[in-house]
Amino acid sequence: MLNVVVSSCGSKDGTSARNPTETTVDVTTPSPRPVEKDEPVGADEINRNPMDFTGFTAGGSEPGWSLKAQKSGPDIRYQLTLAYGEVNLSGDDGELQTETGTLVLNTDQGMITPVVLRQPCRDLAGNTHDADVRFSFNGDKYVGCGDFVDQVNF
Repeated sequence: MLNVVVSSCGSKDGTSARNPTETTVDVTTPSPRPVEKDEPVGADEINRNPMDFTGFTAGGSEPGWSLKAQKSGPDIRYQLTLAYGEVNLSGDDGELQTETGTLVLNTDQGMITPVVLRQPCRDLAGNTHDADVRFSFNGDKYVGCGDFVDQVNF
């Protein structure tokens, strides 16, 4: 429950009042509803529907980028190409934070943490994909779409 206090210094006819009034309103927030299996999940529900995958591919433009990730036990092998191919990063020590949908890619240029939201995403060509992907690197913001796959070819 959230308690909100509203203060008012004006009157209904637009003239100012000499004595401000306060009104307290109780606001009850609904409890989270369970998410059904295979139900599309929006950004506001990602914490209630943990993400897991075997393989994942993603990409976007402006600036152009691509990501390939394959889960192997607790580790994730990844290949990340950024800035239209000017930056190529790869490794096998990535991890997945399933509760938040965040991939943690430990690169030689620092940690990169793409957030993967399991919700339909439409790319610039109009194709629909499984997920929305967002992250930052060296001051640039990367946004795009991704798909969950069984096997990734590196």
